[in-house]
Amino acid sequence: MSGITGRLLGVYRHKQRDKQKLDFDDLAFFASGMRRFSVNGREMNPPPESFFFLAARGTLVEFDLGPDRENWVVSLAGAVLKPARSPWRVEIRRENAWLSLPMVTAVPRERVPGWLWEFERLWAAQQNPLPKNLWRVEIGIQRILGAIVDGEEARSPSKETPAGRLKAWLDQDRDFDRNLEDVCVELGYSAYHLRELFRRAYGLPPQAYRNRCRMALAMALITGTTLSLKEISAQLGFHHFSHFSGSFCREFALPPRSALQRYRLGPRQRPR
Repeated sequence: MSGITGRLLGVYRHKQRDKQKLDFDDLAFFASGMRRFSVNGREMNPPPESFFFLAARGTLVEFDLGPDRENWVVSLAGAVLKPARSPWRVEIRRENAWLSLPMVTAVPRERVPGWLWEFERLWAAQQNPLPKNLWRVEIGIQRILGAIVDGEEARSPSKETPAGRLKAWLDQDRDFDRNLEDVCVELGYSAYHLRELFRRAYGLPPQAYRNRCRMALAMALITGTTLSLKEISAQLGFHHFSHFSGSFCREFALPPRSALQRYRLGPRQRPR
């Protein structure tokens, strides 16, 4: 798990007009009733009919909710959130990186009943606070955050943007033998500028993303082929096996030899 959990504060179904500063990291689901909505003095006009709202402590919100209002509120724990420099964005600490996410994620109307049912289930689990039920609440909160991330992925930068073009190149590169600075120049940008654009768009530097792609492919070759570890290391562009082994250990917390012994399935086998 990511370490992010929380507690449901309940469901609100009354008409309300208010202006307040959040005193907790907030994850909310507005299913209906929102007439007016502004964050830190910026008006959303018009707000979506139904949406998730994610905001850091101290965010100033102003709203007008009608009599058909229905919204659930979760106080997050274990998360480190802060306002982003861009409006309508929030940053969340994940591992060693700050990830930028939208404050508002629209929810299609046909999916609203399913999410309301999910919140009812989480509420029932929280009222019977056995360890397994509190774990169920934590898993549910993860699922909601996953929906926000999925919504963000659907709006990920176009391949026509500089960061999108670099990511497309990284996704296609499986030789890992070219210098990233040379690639940046070919794309028409200085390495520093393009690295910064990539980090803002995706939450990590391009070299870190490339290393993760490299290690994901390493694990796929270990589990799904008959290649030796030295062959895999060479195929991934490592000149020294020790460098490959060190990178693999940092990514998966075990040596590649142990991964081969535990997980090798063969080129045609599948786990049962």
